[in-house]
Amino acid sequence: TVNVTAGGEQGRVWLVDPQNGNERSMLVNQGTAMYVLVTDQDSEEWVRLGSVTVSSPTHTLTLSMTNATLLSNGEYLVTVQTSPSLTETRPWVLGGCGRGSNIAIQYHDALPFSEVRAEAVVNQGAVLTASPQPVGMGESVTITVVDADLDSDPTVRNAGQVRVVSNRLPLGTELLPIVETGVDTSAFTATLKTALRPTVDAVNNGVMNVQRGDRLT
Repeated sequence: TVNVTAGGEQGRVWLVDPQNGNERSMLVNQGTAMYVLVTDQDSEEWVRLGSVTVSSPTHTLTLSMTNATLLSNGEYLVTVQTSPSLTETRPWVLGGCGRGSNIAIQYHDALPFSEVRAEAVVNQGAVLTASPQPVGMGESVTITVVDADLDSDPTVRNAGQVRVVSNRLPLGTELLPIVETGVDTSAFTATLKTALRPTVDAVNNGVMNVQRGDRLT
């Protein structure tokens, strides 16, 4: 069976991250805004007649495309505020967006009169810090990650990995094991040794060779 639509270009919908060049991602960080990208090559007049509906397990919001931000020809951005609260009452905030919740996104296309759908999931965003900054040549860098998603078993100290990359690729790379600081803390740490050497050392040997002006990410 094939559905035939009459007139107009079929729109599409995604979630994007504006801080990373509108990279498409179907993850929403808990308690942050959600950015819905609608692509539709129909005339702006027709696109503005449409709407976007976002639904969590407990709440639903419908937002008119009238207020969407036109990014470029055929691309529109709709910003949705989210909250993990199950009792959220503000009419512009989508409640019920707790960690692990599924979010349904619908673009109601006015021409052709149809709907396109996408799904997302709420993630609790990780926070990574490194100190000292800047690091002296030959010093050690302490890396701390706070991420509830890594705390998969609240009864034990969990572990994960962090990839550290030097701007002197391809060999300036270390994959470090990070260990939870205690049971159910969601905080993980690792230490990376640096050595003042002009050559790039072997990958994943626990030591990052550095020179003045090197950048580690």
